[in-house]
Amino acid sequence: FDIFAIQETWLLENNNFVIPDYRVFRSDRKKNKRKHCGSGGVAFVFKNSLSKGLTKIASENDEFLWLKMNKSFFGTDNNIYLCNCYIPPYNSNVHNSNDISKFEILEKEIANFSQDGSIILLGDFNAQTGRLTESYYNPKDDHEIYGMTSNAIESTTIEDFPYRENQDNTINQFGRELLGLVNKSNTVILNGRKMGDLYGEKTCYTSTGSSTIDYAIISKDLY
Repeated sequence: FDIFAIQETWLLENNNFVIPDYRVFRSDRKKNKRKHCGSGGVAFVFKNSLSKGLTKIASENDEFLWLKMNKSFFGTDNNIYLCNCYIPPYNSNVHNSNDISKFEILEKEIANFSQDGSIILLGDFNAQTGRLTESYYNPKDDHEIYGMTSNAIESTTIEDFPYRENQDNTINQFGRELLGLVNKSNTVILNGRKMGDLYGEKTCYTSTGSSTIDYAIISKDLY
């Protein structure tokens, strides 16, 4: 791969992480109760030959990491801002009721970078979105969305985009927040829509079950 994104690196500041012929940009979780290893954390790994075209941009949240892909270097119409995201589970002790929502931070940063280019989000959002259609979703009302019921939403397609398949029918709080973010940021979820994942396969398998919580999300102009 030319560029890949890793979530939950579990690296501490003094841990070396080196892959021959590749360069690493990383953001380690600053608040960590473990002593023997880290927790959380994200990293971009990319070929050395791409270094001149990529710029690391820090985020307000230490588990979002932005990478600017320069349009002159890559020959694209616009700059592309690539974000590597990790949002811990809703019931995680990392979240604090007094914290600004990580989705609010991400929304603000997307709005900022969208002024200069297109957006790609990759990562583990711990968000289950079921079959709700993002363009019609209003996170303030779970039962009636713009005059339509949830059941009606599930069969509604986004204008100009294929219906989004998803093998995970569950919807959780972070799923609602993610759909609200996608709706407001003029982006679209690729899961269940593009070659490689036409059926919206599950992305997480554990001893207690399986789910779709990892997503690729892009500006509509990139689709």
